[in-house]
Amino acid sequence: MFVALIATVPACSDDSKVHPNLRGSGGTVTATAPTVPCDASGPLGGAICAARAAERVVEETAEQNRNRSSWDRFAAKIDRGFGRMGDAINPAVIAGLALLGIGIWLLINASGRVPALAPGRSATGPAAGLRAVAVGRKALAGGWTAVAGAVITAAAIGHPGAVFLTVVGAVLVGWGLVVRAGTLSAAAKGFARAEADYLGQVADESGRADAEAARAAAADPDAALGLNLVRPAPHRVTVPEPSMTIAEAAVYARTDGVGIVAGSATAALLDGRGKPGPAINIWHAACEAAKAGTTDEQGVFTPSAGVDRVIPHAGGDATLVVLPVSAAVGDVQLRNATGPLLRVAGIRSAGGWEWDGRAFSIRLSNSAAPSAAGPKSAPKAAPPDDDWV
Repeated sequence: MFVALIATVPACSDDSKVHPNLRGSGGTVTATAPTVPCDASGPLGGAICAARAAERVVEETAEQNRNRSSWDRFAAKIDRGFGRMGDAINPAVIAGLALLGIGIWLLINASGRVPALAPGRSATGPAAGLRAVAVGRKALAGGWTAVAGAVITAAAIGHPGAVFLTVVGAVLVGWGLVVRAGTLSAAAKGFARAEADYLGQVADESGRADAEAARAAAADPDAALGLNLVRPAPHRVTVPEPSMTIAEAAVYARTDGVGIVAGSATAALLDGRGKPGPAINIWHAACEAAKAGTTDEQGVFTPSAGVDRVIPHAGGDATLVVLPVSAAVGDVQLRNATGPLLRVAGIRSAGGWEWDGRAFSIRLSNSAAPSAAGPKSAPKAAPPDDDWV
C-alpha cells in the first residue's frame, strides 16, 4: 500500500515561483524552486513533493551564496549596519553628537579666543600665566560640553555596554576636570598677586629713577641760569619678571605670596601644592601621643582640636591654626601637645598658644629660638688711643 502511494507522486512541473518559506533578506541570495500541484496526489504525496522542492531550494541557495564575491558580502553587511544605525538615530542622539562636536571644537580653539600677550612681556611671567589660565578655563568648558554630549549620546542609543563604558569614562574625566578647575582657580590668584607685585616693583624703580634724574638736573649749575636746554633722555627701567608655572602660581596663592622655603617649618606643614595635608597628619599624631583627645568604642581617636589652616611667614616660619571641638578645650590641653608636635614635625621651636576668639594658633620655626633674656649687647668699643688720633 505504501509503495503504491509513493508511485503515484507526480513529477514536478517547470512552472516555478519563490518558495514562500525561503525568501531571502539582508543580502542573502534565495533560489526559486519549481512547485507542482502536490495536492493532486493526496496528503502524503503532496508532503513528499514539497519536501523535495524545499531541499532543492536550500541546495541552490547555498551554491549561489558560495559563488558570491567577498565585496558583495561586505556590501551586504554595510547595508545591514546602516539600517540598524538609521533605526538608532533619534533627536536625542543628534543633540548628544552636536554637544560632543561643540566640546571638541572648544578644546581645539581655546587659545584662539583669548587675547594675545602684550608685546615686551615675558612668555613665562605672570601676564602669560593669566593668559594660560584663561585658555585653560575655556578648555574646561569644552571638556564639560564634550562629556555631556558623550553621556547623552550613549544614553539615547541605549546599549548597556556603551552606557556603562561612557559613564565610567565620564566620571574619570569629570574628576580630572574638577581637579584642574581647582588648580586653575588657585593659579589665577597666584598669577594676579605676582603681577601686582611685579607692577609695584616697576613703579618703585621708575619713581626712583625719576627722582635721581630730578636730583641730577637740580645739581647742574647751568639749570638755574636756564642754559641747560638739552634734557636727558628718560631712563628706561627694566625689572625682570618672575617666572612661574601654573602649579607654582597655585602654591604662591595658597601660601599668601610667601612660597615654601626648603627645610623650614612651612615646608614641614605643607605639601608641594601648598595644601595642609602634612599638618593634619602631624597634628593628629601629636594629639594622640599627648592624649589630647578622645577615643571611641571602635578605637578611632579624635583630637581635641582640628587643623583649620597653616599661615606661612617670610623666612620659613609658619603659624598653625586649630579649632577646638568644644568649649572645654583650652590652652592647657593644647600645651601638652606642643612637645610631641615639634618632635613629630621635626621643628626646632614654638611660641605660645594664642586665642583670638575663634581659634587657637601657635607660631613654629626652624630658626634658632631667641634667648629668653633677650639678645646680648655688643661689647663697648675701647676708647681711641690719643697717640693715633
